Amino acid sequence: MVNKVTGQEIRKLKRSELVELLFEVSKENEELKAKIAELEEKLSSREISIAKAGSIAEASLVLNGVFEAAEKASLQYLENVKRLYEGKDNVAEKLQQEARQKASEIIERANEYERNVRARADEYSEGVHKKVEKLLQDSYGLMTRLQAKKTQSNEDK
Repeated sequence: MVNKVTGQEIRKLKRSELVELLFEVSKENEELKAKIAELEEKLSSREISIAKAGSIAEASLVLNGVFEAAEKASLQYLENVKRLYEGKDNVAEKLQQEARQKASEIIERANEYERNVRARADEYSEGVHKKVEKLLQDSYGLMTRLQAKKTQSNEDK
């Protein structure tokens, strides 16, 4: 899991470190997506088990031929199915809440990271722009002085 990084720390990072941090956040996001898919698959598997439980219960009651026990067994079966469905709903809801929470955290970290990277890029761009302007001004000044010397040199001849 990617540690929380402050804006101050991000400003100190090199470009390669920023790219690596972005890669780690993306990797963690993919891992969490895979975990969600795995948990959804497990949930689906539980639904199949519940469906199979119904068929097994019916077959065992017919084979035993115990009609008095059939009523008691069917009531117990219905109670178990209700309990299983309630448990499934609670598990699914909890998994969805956890997934949403983790997704929100990942999105927030990614947004914070993006803001920090953009801020650093803007600062860098502004610095480069100022240096280019300074170089242009200096070169203009040099050109002016060179031309003045050339003119003076031509006049001296």
